[in-house]
Amino acid sequence: MSSGTHSLKGRKTFKSTAFIILMFLGCLAVYSNTFHAPFAFDDYPFILNNKPVHITEISFDSLAGAACEGKARQRPLSNISFAFNFYFGNYQPFGYHVVNIFIHLLSGIFLFFLIRQTLVLPFPFHDKNTVCSSLTGISPFNLDIAAFFAVLVWLVHPIHVESVTYICQRMTSMAGLFYILALLFYVKGRLTVQANPKSSVTAGLFFLGCLVSGMLSIAAKPNAATIPVMIFFYEWFFFQNLSTDRIKRRFVWIGVAAIVFCIFCFIFLGNTPIDRILSAYTHRDFTLFQRVLTESRVVLYYISLIFFPYYGRFNLDYNYPLSDALIAPPTTFLAMLAIVGLFSIVVYSARRDRFVVFGILWFLTNLAIESSVIGLEIIFEHRTYLPSMFFIPVVVLLCFRYIRSGWVVMGLLCLLIVIESVWTYQRNEIWQDGVSLWDDCIQKSPQKARPHYNLGCALVKQNLNDKTIKAFEKAVQLNPDFSTAHYNLGYAMAQKQMYDQAIVHFNKALTLDPDYAQAHNNLANALSKNGRRPDLALKHYRLAVKLKPDNAEFHTNLGAELFSRGSVNEAITHYQKALALAPSNVKILNRLGYALFCQGNFDKAMLYYLKALDLAPDNAETLGKIGDVLLKENRIDDAIDYYIKALKINPTDAQSHYNLGIAYYQIGEKALAIYQIKEAKKISPNLLPPEFMQK
Repeated sequence: MSSGTHSLKGRKTFKSTAFIILMFLGCLAVYSNTFHAPFAFDDYPFILNNKPVHITEISFDSLAGAACEGKARQRPLSNISFAFNFYFGNYQPFGYHVVNIFIHLLSGIFLFFLIRQTLVLPFPFHDKNTVCSSLTGISPFNLDIAAFFAVLVWLVHPIHVESVTYICQRMTSMAGLFYILALLFYVKGRLTVQANPKSSVTAGLFFLGCLVSGMLSIAAKPNAATIPVMIFFYEWFFFQNLSTDRIKRRFVWIGVAAIVFCIFCFIFLGNTPIDRILSAYTHRDFTLFQRVLTESRVVLYYISLIFFPYYGRFNLDYNYPLSDALIAPPTTFLAMLAIVGLFSIVVYSARRDRFVVFGILWFLTNLAIESSVIGLEIIFEHRTYLPSMFFIPVVVLLCFRYIRSGWVVMGLLCLLIVIESVWTYQRNEIWQDGVSLWDDCIQKSPQKARPHYNLGCALVKQNLNDKTIKAFEKAVQLNPDFSTAHYNLGYAMAQKQMYDQAIVHFNKALTLDPDYAQAHNNLANALSKNGRRPDLALKHYRLAVKLKPDNAEFHTNLGAELFSRGSVNEAITHYQKALALAPSNVKILNRLGYALFCQGNFDKAMLYYLKALDLAPDNAETLGKIGDVLLKENRIDDAIDYYIKALKINPTDAQSHYNLGIAYYQIGEKALAIYQIKEAKKISPNLLPPEFMQK
């Protein structure tokens, strides 16, 4: 190999490395303020409340459980990635954000290599003497630079904030990553075969990489099932020169691709796809007809966000107006005409501008699953992640074609990248806090109940009860049949000791959803604290346990209610069930120990107290209860030591003051005893004085 060839390869490697470093810096800059952004919205069902991904060891069984039993059962790879994050970082969002940003960066790097490779494919491919680009009008010298700018514009674009900062939408970005990697492997395999048909092993490895990456993409999110279709289009556009004769000769492979696509559809929709699609609309507030009509406008709105990505235009939870007919609103018909126009460009310009046409086809094909008949929600910005991977670069590359001065076009694109980066950073600022995120949604979707509800949930964490109540009240006003909003409104009111109002909303939640176990539990709490219907409180505690027998909190609350009624044995049974479900719960250990203490079973009570003390050495309640056992066993000095320790931690513990007074009296320290009893009476005036103070 000549020194000139080595030099050329060296320059190419250096240039690629420089581009990757710049992509890394750009990606890091625009997402640098997201590392501590909290979990939000669907992060709760998919991560925080998704018990199968909460693994405590890395083993085949734990990962298989996460993959197959996690909330998103058709997205096993995403579940496994969440499981790894949970293993290393538990409930801390930092690690999740690091992985999301890394996935986005890798997607950009693979996209860069794929676009650059596509641009340098000979055109038409079978003519080895042809060296022009598949996107005519760009000089060969500028192809690498053009590919870099095309990808950097995509990488820092604000439309991807929802796919990167919104943790659970890793499903989308990971699917995009492996989708692009699969196509890159396919291209490498085809080029290997073209260059040397005898290199079957190398080509086979590339094609195997394509197959594995494609399967991983679909395992991350099923909408990647379009990958066989896009590989077919890529083959036809860039390797077969749009020749129908060549496609006919590969009819078997086309059939295989079609079968693979159908298999994935079968996995996702089952053996009755029409019934599966129609059933999704039973819990939607729109029909299939309305969705199909509305999605034409949604697709154009996505395009508008791509071309004008001002950060204030983005919204996590749209209240997008539905289309009821072709002319209701009139923009529906216009949007459909526009989409037909895009398809017309595909047909008319395929041979002349195949890279541009492929980008349009890529965009429309990869939106087809989530923007057609399947009864998903109307609009989410993360759905543009994969479709935009070729669409945004096409727009950028056209700038290189029509703006002849390289310096001018690079200057304009640098300005665009700076503007996009600032807008992405500003959009990420809104994700820094749950309250700011849902306030933003409310400003943009004021008549939608869900943003008000989620604002209330965010405010609960900040203990802002008055604002929380107002947010939930607005949610139930906008949607009176919103059971979880009624439940949370009841919970917020109960926190303010507004028990009568709380009971009304808990009952409303149960009217809408009779099997709402948490509502039964908290209704029982409110009834118990209200004191009017203790019999009804017990009934709802029992219903909560019946509906969710694996919930430790429900067993604990039922145990406490039974204990207060004198049913100590039954209370102990439920405390033991609660402890089996949550063996490290100090509250349960203390309650079980106290129930046994009240039965006179001091030895067993002490065993549970000591276990609680091991788990929480500074728990004042545990220390005081150990003092109670020691006092009963006439180990007065030891009891005094534990009471003093308890009161150092919690000086407002009236019972420890009282019992310490009793202990002092028993060793003849009457003055200290009287002082402690008086301290107890200051804290809890209803305490009766002991006999020695009544004489």
